[in-house]
Amino acid sequence: MSATLTVRVDDALKTQAEAAFSSMGLTTTGAVTVFLKAVVREQRIPFDVVADPYDADPYFNPANRAVLNRSIAAAKRGEFAETATLDDLETMAQ
Repeated sequence: MSATLTVRVDDALKTQAEAAFSSMGLTTTGAVTVFLKAVVREQRIPFDVVADPYDADPYFNPANRAVLNRSIAAAKRGEFAETATLDDLETMAQ
């Protein structure tokens, strides 16, 4: 027998999570089941719950994160990372 669990989340978060689950070969139901089994097995949330450092540090605003993510991706491809002038950085910080 199965039970129904209803959860309200932001639409964008749901879409992003479904894409991540799909890339792992999971449905949302499967991912939630994995999570709940880990909670029961470990008797705790199976990861550390901490404040998001990106929310706490204004340096990591969405524009700066985008530049950092592009640079990381380029580095992983073996390409030179994006460079920015001091003026560019000051503009991004505003």
